[in-house]
Amino acid sequence: MEFKSPLSQRILISFILLTTVVSGLFSFGIMAAINLVKEDLVTAEFNRKFPDILVDYERGRTPKLDLGTQFYSGTEGLPYYLQDLEPGFNEVKSEQSSFHVLMRKEQERPFYLVREQTNSGQHENLLQITVIAGFFLSVIASLILGIMMIRRIIAPVKRLTDQVHNREKLLLDAPPLSSGYTNDEVGRLAQAFDRTIGMLQESLLRESLFTSDVSHELRTPLMVIKSSCELLIAKDQLDNYTRQRIDTINKATREIQELVDAFLTLARGKDTEQESASLT
Repeated sequence: MEFKSPLSQRILISFILLTTVVSGLFSFGIMAAINLVKEDLVTAEFNRKFPDILVDYERGRTPKLDLGTQFYSGTEGLPYYLQDLEPGFNEVKSEQSSFHVLMRKEQERPFYLVREQTNSGQHENLLQITVIAGFFLSVIASLILGIMMIRRIIAPVKRLTDQVHNREKLLLDAPPLSSGYTNDEVGRLAQAFDRTIGMLQESLLRESLFTSDVSHELRTPLMVIKSSCELLIAKDQLDNYTRQRIDTINKATREIQELVDAFLTLARGKDTEQESASLT
């Protein structure tokens, strides 16, 4: 799958997505653990007090209840928010408040121990706000840290890109690219560029030497052929057919001479450019 977005942007998005998923799972785990611990604590406390409350109720005494705690027996006079509850711990809400409820059945008769959430509810809401705020802060922090880290990570890649685009790196006396990098992925990429540029330099050098040598080697034979043709043409005893053939050879020699001079000029031009660039 090919991506059209820059590498730095893809790394940043991946970093933020990873942080978001991890922070979200961590926040969800915290909230689930808080609710589970709260349920266990409230259930244990209600179960500890329930037997004494039932004893007082069966003996016709008013049960001893903590502040904000209510006790209901049966379904008569039962508030609407306590109806249709399952046995065990329940958390219900009314129009004004929310409650922790422990519902138990004794001899098919339901009993309800109800406690209004006051400070505990406020603390729970504050804790939820803190967890949510921590989640968003972690995402923002990951964005800032991601930008800072990506700048440091991408910097060698950008520097290598600028060096590869620099045409002076094709010169024979240019320092190797890998000399300024550690032996990591970017350094190995720079070494690969050095090997490729080295092979290209050798190919260009062989081409230049071949062109120069061939041009020099052909100049002397061409001069001999050209001089011989001129001497033959100057003789009067040649017939027209022979004179035309010699003239054709002379013209072909001049064309080859011009081509050799062009090759030699190109070879000297490459050497001159390299020398001038090395001097600057």
